[in-house]
Amino acid sequence: MTAERCNRNSCKRPPTPGFKTCRICREAQRDRARRVREQHETNARYAGNCLVCFKRPKLAVGTACQDCRDRLRARKTPEHKAVEREKANARAKARIAAGLCPKCGARPPVIRRRLCMPCQLTQNRHHDRHRAKKAAATG
Repeated sequence: MTAERCNRNSCKRPPTPGFKTCRICREAQRDRARRVREQHETNARYAGNCLVCFKRPKLAVGTACQDCRDRLRARKTPEHKAVEREKANARAKARIAAGLCPKCGARPPVIRRRLCMPCQLTQNRHHDRHRAKKAAATG
């Protein structure tokens, strides 16, 4: 039996637990996606197009076209936020019922915990940063 390898064709490293690719390949993919996005933005700026959809001409004020601006503003209404919150709660309840992490739905939670290990670590880092920022602000 051969050792499991990263899903990238030329990569010989094992994938990171919980992922299909290794950390190095994921970072490379993220960098490639960022460069493509930046190139799209540069082309759109040069052509005077919307920086959200890159297709339609942008308005005289701002960087988005009217359709994208309306769509982005609609997300900020209290009604839309309430609907999204209800969907998220229903999704979390379904994941918990299936015995999965309510945050990502990909892995089962750690024993005696609510979240899986990667989600728990992410949440811990977030809370640590928040605590440090709060402590720095209070002196």
